[in-house]
Amino acid sequence: MIGMNSGQAMVSVGVAMVLQDQFTNQANNIGKAYRDMMEEIYQSSQASRGLTELVWSRGASGLALSTMGGLIDSYQYMAQAENELFLVQKMTNATLEERKDIMDKIQEVNLKTPLKTEDLASASKFMAMAGNTPKGIQGMLEPVAELASIFGMNPGGKGGVADLFTNISMMFGRNIEDVDEAFNVANEIYATVTRSNTNLQDLAQAITYSCSEMRRAGYGLKETAASIGAMGNYGIQGSAAGTALANMMRYIQLSASGQKAKGADMLKAVGIDAKSLMDSEGHLISLNEIYHKMYEVTKDLDTFSKNQFFYNVFGVRGTREIAAMVQMIEDAAGGASKYEQLMQEMNNASANNSVKETTEQRLNTAQGQLDMMASQLDMLKYNIGKALETPFGNVLGILNSILGFINEISKTGLGGAAVRAVAIGTALQLAIRGLVAIRGLIRIA
Repeated sequence: MIGMNSGQAMVSVGVAMVLQDQFTNQANNIGKAYRDMMEEIYQSSQASRGLTELVWSRGASGLALSTMGGLIDSYQYMAQAENELFLVQKMTNATLEERKDIMDKIQEVNLKTPLKTEDLASASKFMAMAGNTPKGIQGMLEPVAELASIFGMNPGGKGGVADLFTNISMMFGRNIEDVDEAFNVANEIYATVTRSNTNLQDLAQAITYSCSEMRRAGYGLKETAASIGAMGNYGIQGSAAGTALANMMRYIQLSASGQKAKGADMLKAVGIDAKSLMDSEGHLISLNEIYHKMYEVTKDLDTFSKNQFFYNVFGVRGTREIAAMVQMIEDAAGGASKYEQLMQEMNNASANNSVKETTEQRLNTAQGQLDMMASQLDMLKYNIGKALETPFGNVLGILNSILGFINEISKTGLGGAAVRAVAIGTALQLAIRGLVAIRGLIRIA
């Protein structure tokens, strides 16, 4: 009994020792794993803290550099816009107050017609180049800006809206110093471009080629633009349209007066008396009446006879214009021809101020809202630059003085020697670095 109990006790002790060893080993393993985990957490926190400090440090310095770059960019932008107005002031003999009034008007226009301050300043310069006064420029800024916004064109620059607008107006003697007249011209241009197959550049080019003949014949912008726009729908555009219209106008007068003998004979042959082409004051009748008269006398002619009539009365290039107009009347089949439609569209546009109306409607579109935000940011950029004009101007003055001093020193013998020494030292340093780099590549190979 006693021996048996002793054996059981020994087994129990052995089992207990084994279990204790197993538990101890597992406990030690767990403890080691815990300590390793805590060490990794500590190391990770240290690395994270270092990274955070690095990012914060670099981010702060990057933000500072970015801010300074933005300020410099704003100052440069303001300087470019003000340089345009400086030229406006010199061209128009404006006072500083008038120059400021133009800039105030530019910002006022930008609030209603989203464009760029610098572009409108450039537009002002082209208005000044055309001989307009500071007050006239202020009045023209709004219609010019609205046309530019609608057509998606730059209001300033050579070939921009202001350049073309003033050219067209002056060629026809329109007094765009008057705000209402400036809007009338803008609406006539708007109606022609939006209701025919032509654009502002082609319209201006065609007018350049035809204006002289049209004005001498007693016609204005409306008749000229309507004829050019109508021809555009028949694929006759730009200089081709202007040349055709000018020749048509030149030769009909020569034929009617008898100076173009074959043309005069042709008019008589179809029963047109020269007097029937003139009004009571001795001026040519309206263009629409001329177009319809030519349609009536040729509608029953065969193709050969019709072409012979056009060629002898209007010349080669003039035939292109009159033939298109007669064809339009025929195509209208008793309705209003394209020329008549455009004349009516121009009248309606001026009566309703369609340019302003369209601009206001466009601002309610998604693109209009985006453009307005861009315009607001643009004005903010200019205004920030304007606020920095004095401090930055002072700093630049000091820097220019220092650079001027260095330039003067560099002209002396000692200064020249110093410049050469710096240049040689820089070249040697680059050469040494190059050799070190090459030696490193050789070792790697």
